[in-house]
Amino acid sequence: MGDIVGRDESKRLLSLREHQRIKWDLTAATRVGVVDPHALLDEARALADAGHLDEALVRCRLALARDRRLVGGYGLLATLAEARGDLEGACHALGRAAYLDPGDPLTQFRFGLLEWRRGRTVKARGRLRAASALLDGLPDERLLDGPEGLTVGRVRSVVTTLLV
Repeated sequence: MGDIVGRDESKRLLSLREHQRIKWDLTAATRVGVVDPHALLDEARALADAGHLDEALVRCRLALARDRRLVGGYGLLATLAEARGDLEGACHALGRAAYLDPGDPLTQFRFGLLEWRRGRTVKARGRLRAASALLDGLPDERLLDGPEGLTVGRVRSVVTTLLV
């Protein structure tokens, strides 16, 4: 049991060190001179696509520090948090995105799936129902997320399967 406590403590210390490093990186990035939050978010997406998650996280947080209403920033932040195994952080970020744009079916869908993974099936079902309602009247072939993203039909299929 002492070993488990030791591992938990080391995780906490690691996250504190990581937080301080990210804070330092944000300060350094501010000095670089990139001020457009949309450009920062584009850089963050490109870094994430290339597998540079730490750098992507720094750019994403800097973009959000410059514009707290950047819905896409919270979506990317959720993706990065989930990739790092931080489901709580991912839920927090998607909560922000859903607050800023409650009419986005993809955010509601992702939030529902994340809540499902966390075992919160009542909340998950509510989010998935919201996503389904927002998809009403949209053609199945419509893309929800970029050129390689999910289609409305695929999201409907997953929601239907989970809500049965």
